[in-house]
Amino acid sequence: MPFQQIVYVLTDAYTDTLLFLVIAAICCALLVLSTIAPRKLQEKSKLRPHRTTLDKIMHLASKRGPTFSTTFLGTRLFHVTTYESACKILTDKDAGGDKGFNYIHFSPLFGKSSVFTQPLSSWWPSRKHINRHVFSKTKISPLPSLISQTLTLRLSSLPLGTPLPILPRLQLLTLEIIFSHILSLPLYSIHSPSTVSAYISALMSLRITLLKTSKDYKYYLTPSIIYRQFPLGSSVHSSSLVVRKFILESLESSPPHSIINSLPGSSSYKIDQLSTLLFAGTDTSSSSISWWMLQYPSSNSTMNLSEEIKEAARRKPVAPMVVRRVERGIECDGVLVKGNVVVWLNAVGMSAQEEIPEVQFGMGRRGCPGREIGRMIVKMTAEWMREKYEWETVEKKLEEEGE
Repeated sequence: MPFQQIVYVLTDAYTDTLLFLVIAAICCALLVLSTIAPRKLQEKSKLRPHRTTLDKIMHLASKRGPTFSTTFLGTRLFHVTTYESACKILTDKDAGGDKGFNYIHFSPLFGKSSVFTQPLSSWWPSRKHINRHVFSKTKISPLPSLISQTLTLRLSSLPLGTPLPILPRLQLLTLEIIFSHILSLPLYSIHSPSTVSAYISALMSLRITLLKTSKDYKYYLTPSIIYRQFPLGSSVHSSSLVVRKFILESLESSPPHSIINSLPGSSSYKIDQLSTLLFAGTDTSSSSISWWMLQYPSSNSTMNLSEEIKEAARRKPVAPMVVRRVERGIECDGVLVKGNVVVWLNAVGMSAQEEIPEVQFGMGRRGCPGREIGRMIVKMTAEWMREKYEWETVEKKLEEEGE
């Protein structure tokens, strides 16, 4: 073999080997960083990411105090577990506690111009539009009549004596009310029963997903490009396709005088707001009613109905946590919460201590704009159910029958 050819062969082999070694070195470095670096962060924060549940947070609070900080992927967070401190953060404008967290990971569901996903500099103008055009006293004044009519239509013929999954029916009930209020059209004048069922199923899937992510903040703080690779991210994306199609068809059929069309902005902006309003309004009200029914099946309670509803919300808050971004230092429970940090308000932890009916709706400028509608739907539905029916849980009935 000529010398030149031998050199070429050796050169090619050397190049391939060197390339292989470089790739192997990079892979080893990534493996080391993925194991050692997170471990150091976990040791520093004493909070393992994959075990970051609300129960774990409360366990740490019992050891480290009601307000404490942790670190995840270099991001410092403060966890607040007392009602007084939560109110202080939510209502203190100087500290920036009214600034919400940008849930950009859920933009496939709510869109990028929703009040949930908009940048902090843009959400307040949109919020003022929604307050004025959707939830003003003039706009919600016809709601009691609409709620009463829908209750009569949907709950007057429930099958008696047989187990009944109540949450889907309550979701359908609240969806019809919010839908008719915002779009000025009956729900089934636009959509077929199968389309509505598919939408409700997507909402329930998203509800489960959001509850999971509410208990583990790594899905909020991880970059969105990585988040989409997680099972929860793909679940949100697939369900959001069903939701967005439903929303688009609804908006296209709504009359010009409807509330949603009174909002200033483009069609995409209205689609994003409608996605948020229907999802939030349908899910929170129906979940609140179902938790009340589960906890107070008997009318022999020593509390009146309003007290029962508040106590059910305290025991099982619909929103397990509320997230805010504090821009200026503020003292909570003797701890200085520094500026420019994310604060997690643990509603489940507070529920074990005090009455917290307001936390799940938020407070301050960033609080839920539809809280009055939500309370109205929950109270009128509870009054209807208490007057018309008696119920019990299936588990209790099976125990009594010895099954």
